Amino acid sequence: MEEKNENIIGMPEDAIKSLFSNAEKTGGLEYIFTLLRVTGLTSCKDPLLALDLIIRERKYLSSDLLTQSSLFVGIEELLSLIGNLLNCSNGKTYKHCFFFPLYKGSFPNITKPSIEQMLKNIKNLSELSNQLEIKNLLEKYSLSIFFEKTTSDSLNNYEMAEIFLNSFITVYKNERMKFKEKAKLYKLQNFEVLELLVDETVGLYGFYLHFSNGGSAQFIRKESSTLSQNISFDRNFELSSFVGDLHALTEEWVVGKKKLYEIGLPGRYNVLGQWKPLIYPERKQKVISRYAREALSLSKDEQVQGVLFYIMCTSHHVIEFVVKADLELPWENTTLGKVIHLWKCPNSQMMQNFFIYDGSYCVNSFDPDEIEMAISTLNLTLNTIAFAYNAKLQWRLKYKIVNGTQNSFIKLNEEDMNVLDNILNKYPRNKDGLILNSAIDWYNRGTNSKDIFASFLCYYRVIEIIVTSVYSGKAEFGLRFQAEKRDQAKQKSISCIEKKYNELFESDKFRFITSAYSECIQGTKYKTEQILDLIFGKDNIYIKNLFKKTEEEIAKSLYEIRNGIAHGSITFLEREDVELVRSKISDIKMIAKELILRLVYSLNPSETLAEHSERRGMKMSGYDPRTYFYSNTENVFPKDVDWMIKPEWCS
Repeated sequence: MEEKNENIIGMPEDAIKSLFSNAEKTGGLEYIFTLLRVTGLTSCKDPLLALDLIIRERKYLSSDLLTQSSLFVGIEELLSLIGNLLNCSNGKTYKHCFFFPLYKGSFPNITKPSIEQMLKNIKNLSELSNQLEIKNLLEKYSLSIFFEKTTSDSLNNYEMAEIFLNSFITVYKNERMKFKEKAKLYKLQNFEVLELLVDETVGLYGFYLHFSNGGSAQFIRKESSTLSQNISFDRNFELSSFVGDLHALTEEWVVGKKKLYEIGLPGRYNVLGQWKPLIYPERKQKVISRYAREALSLSKDEQVQGVLFYIMCTSHHVIEFVVKADLELPWENTTLGKVIHLWKCPNSQMMQNFFIYDGSYCVNSFDPDEIEMAISTLNLTLNTIAFAYNAKLQWRLKYKIVNGTQNSFIKLNEEDMNVLDNILNKYPRNKDGLILNSAIDWYNRGTNSKDIFASFLCYYRVIEIIVTSVYSGKAEFGLRFQAEKRDQAKQKSISCIEKKYNELFESDKFRFITSAYSECIQGTKYKTEQILDLIFGKDNIYIKNLFKKTEEEIAKSLYEIRNGIAHGSITFLEREDVELVRSKISDIKMIAKELILRLVYSLNPSETLAEHSERRGMKMSGYDPRTYFYSNTENVFPKDVDWMIKPEWCS
């Protein structure tokens, strides 16, 4: 007998674990109800804990009526748990009083089914659920033995049943303990939030079900009682909750007085390797539009706005981005600094010389300042990777509220083509043309750069190239410019220094030195003004924007911004600096563009430039998340759409 017992010890566990695993995969919220065995308000010892004690201390051999009653109730509770686990596996709802259909009579003369009848019910259900292992277990480890007459084989049968019960209760306890390591908040349908209650002793012990009107239902299971609030059961013993004021329900996920997106969910919206449109199931309340307006109001940075909108829609405190680079990292999953995660997407084609990475950056809050700093850190990290390994690297955030020009195209008509013809026909075929080509190249660099500081310097470089070339005599452009003689230039420098001395020396000696050096000794400001006067005309608005500002203006001139970026006094570290550069980027771009065109066309200051329509178009594809990046339903997208990240999406 001892050899037989050794062979069967532990054998039920695999089948029992499989039962819980199958229920968890398809059960969802019903699985939580099942694990907690949700019931009404009680003040008695947990039937399963009572059963566990009886089995461990072998009190089932006692003829005490109270012990026998606890044994019966405990086994009924365990079989009800098995029945609900099978229901979860089949996608069915949790039932509080699982064996009620087997009850006979009416209150107060109700007769419960026997253990044998309950076992037969569960065996039939396991057969219908195609989980024959459970049926075989219940036949092999018969639980009805506890309520049969004792025979010579009873001791062995008791041990068999004891093994099954111990194994089942152990697995059940372990399943509840697993929730210590799992997320505590979950978004549900109908804008409800499930909050799991977990402790170190038993693991999962209860839950709150938060409603969008600020109300909640809760259930807590303790060792000797249960607490149930705003929970009831219908005539089929299926759980329902009292929501409260139906008119106060909204289309937002909330936890008490806080929005769920303010609290945050772990993880991310997209499965690794995918880039799906944001789906927010609003119906009537236009929540998406309100979220977009709020994100736009919280930051002037388009990237920060996009991340804020993503967090509002998904509640995940994470920045999702994509990277395309001619660099292969050695791991499939790469973590940098504990917060940046890069997942190497599988190569879909042979002989590709680039790799796609699906990235995420974990943030701690919904704070725009933290998000802005995170984006800067991300940009720094990716730039450093490209620099360290001489790699070509492109990256972008997945979601932006405002579609950039990369998702649209310039739509030209026949008349617009005259602009190109005129440029090509009048373009200088001498050294002037080479200088202009260099200037155009810098202009295009500024347009293509995602870094506003780099863009600003590129546009300003256009001005510097042209001014330096003309002043040094390397280019003419028909301006008939003649540089001043050395003595004249020296005298003007002295006059400039004296002026700066009178203005700044007493109040700011350091500024006097830097200002006198940059504007008087080198004379870049003076030289630039001289050349631009010939091109745009004296007192032109462009020249004023470059160098001058009224006493009422706080913002720096374009010239001062250029020096600040170049010398490090204007940086990404200061939000005011970023906003300043962003607000002035269009001004310097316009000056650079018109400067080039005026020289190409050889225009006098009084002549105006020809214009083209500057119309833009946009192709909207249901297969591209960059165009339709949010919706209230997935049904608007093609059924055959593949949301795996495509190389062209990364630019």
